[in-house]
Amino acid sequence: MFREVKKNFRKLSLLLLVVTAAFLLWGCSGGGGSSYDTPTSTQTATPLIDAETLKGWMDDGLVNADEFENVVILDIGAPDATKIPGAYYWNTSELAYSREEGLAMVDSEVPPGDVMDTVLQRSGVNEYTTIVLSSSNSKTFYVPRAYYTLRYWGFPKDRIKVLNGFNAGWTAAIAENGWDSSYALTTERPLEDTTNTFSVADNGYLCDDLRYSIGEIIQVVDANNEFDDDENINIIAQADEAPNLKSSIARPYGDMFEDDDTDGATYFRPKAELEAIFLNNELPNGDLSGVGDFTPGQLSITHCSSGMSCTPLFFALDAILGWDAAVWDGSRNQWYAYMDRPTEAEAVADVNAAGGELFVDKNGSPTGYESFDADDDDGRDAWLLVVNDAWRTDLNDRTNAVAYSTAVVNDGSVDRTVYVGNTVIIPENNTSFQEVDDPRANQIENEDNDYMSAGQEDAPSELSSDASEC
Repeated sequence: MFREVKKNFRKLSLLLLVVTAAFLLWGCSGGGGSSYDTPTSTQTATPLIDAETLKGWMDDGLVNADEFENVVILDIGAPDATKIPGAYYWNTSELAYSREEGLAMVDSEVPPGDVMDTVLQRSGVNEYTTIVLSSSNSKTFYVPRAYYTLRYWGFPKDRIKVLNGFNAGWTAAIAENGWDSSYALTTERPLEDTTNTFSVADNGYLCDDLRYSIGEIIQVVDANNEFDDDENINIIAQADEAPNLKSSIARPYGDMFEDDDTDGATYFRPKAELEAIFLNNELPNGDLSGVGDFTPGQLSITHCSSGMSCTPLFFALDAILGWDAAVWDGSRNQWYAYMDRPTEAEAVADVNAAGGELFVDKNGSPTGYESFDADDDDGRDAWLLVVNDAWRTDLNDRTNAVAYSTAVVNDGSVDRTVYVGNTVIIPENNTSFQEVDDPRANQIENEDNDYMSAGQEDAPSELSSDASEC
């Protein structure tokens, strides 16, 4: 039930805006319909394509074509990284941003609309473009993260493709098929488009059901605690050991890929093998893949530490299996920031005992400590705020175990295990948001929906006006 009512009010408002604008445009033009047809040359069974398919589109002149049916290749990496010929770049630094959500700032969140527009405009993407994602980066989660980001910003599955094997698979296909050197990876890239005005707002809707905020994931955990196991929403941690969130299960993202990498490329497993991993947590050789029982037919929300390495799980579920899936991109780093913290009095006592410096675990690394004086009036001791009880993730049977960036403090009567980290709790939010379902506390999606609405001065095209395409 939580899935269905999650954001209906905002989606209804956006749908009414789209319908009204479309009606006005129809009335002004003297008739309905679009002068274009939906592109058909790039339709595939799933968003996962092989090198031969992409080469066919290149040979047909679709890549960077100045026509209705066009294909844009986005290489996830630095501008000067090796790419497939004709590919534009999408820098990994443009995949995740620090944004305010709930009671605090959080890293690794979806990029805002203006960043997306910059990436897409310079690459010549328009409302009819088929986008192909690939990369030379050895981290296999960057391309799935880009796929998730495009899906969130309203691109339907049939307009996003992921090259199986990425750039290494492309190079392997060149060798296997004897393609000539014009197809070889290159550091050259096309000239950036400086006149393109396309915006993600032109897609007509935000697929915010594909993303979960900290307040929403807390509600899911609370709801799962009340459900029978066969009604549980699947909260899937990217891990191969027992996860920390209550009622969650674990599947390692590396198991989404085949074991055989003899040609140097990394390929997604076939559909049947992915089904077995999720449904039975079993690999083809009989080894286990993760822990916990998957609930068929229910939504799956993937997470990891920072919202990156869980996205291959999302891609497997959403793109290959076609199952209902979402990403909680704040992930465990955000979850732990809402645990118990030492009070200022406790921290100052510890500071005095330690000789005047308070040590703060930075990014969960035992080697990454920084220190500062808790008595300094520089705002950096704001992390000492104790999160209000409604949001505490270490209360109400929400967490299996506290196993991350912790310390033991004594409040004069009993030792307490508390979270120590560098996440700054915003005092005003901690006071104002006393319930996890407060819609004001979903700041990221509120801002992104506003961005979509502000950009819809004209009606979206028929191709992108139906939010059911999410």
